[in-house]
Amino acid sequence: MTDDLLARLLPQVERDLQRLQKVLHASPDTTWTRTYQFPVEMHAFLKGAQRYTNLPCPALAFFAVPPDSADAADAQAQATAFETGVPGARVVRLTNASHWVWESNEAEVLREMNAFIARLRE
Repeated sequence: MTDDLLARLLPQVERDLQRLQKVLHASPDTTWTRTYQFPVEMHAFLKGAQRYTNLPCPALAFFAVPPDSADAADAQAQATAFETGVPGARVVRLTNASHWVWESNEAEVLREMNAFIARLRE
């Protein structure tokens, strides 16, 4: 089954990622837009993906909360769903962040990562 999926979907995923890369490189900044749509096949593939909600290890998750109110509501809902699904995780919401949080909110990301790693050593 996975061989069939790879044979059918991998070339399409590669083409989609190449199109996405062109869109992103054409943009003068790194803010994420909703102009790119994954094909129906990708949505079907992801819908059947296994959800990892029982994480027996420490987890740190960053959620970019963009300035746009509709996108912010989506990001907050995703962060809350992750918190609910993985109760032991440290979830960090970064307001006015781009999709690439390590670029848009570098200081906050580094601070949170260092604090998370320091707690692991205790």
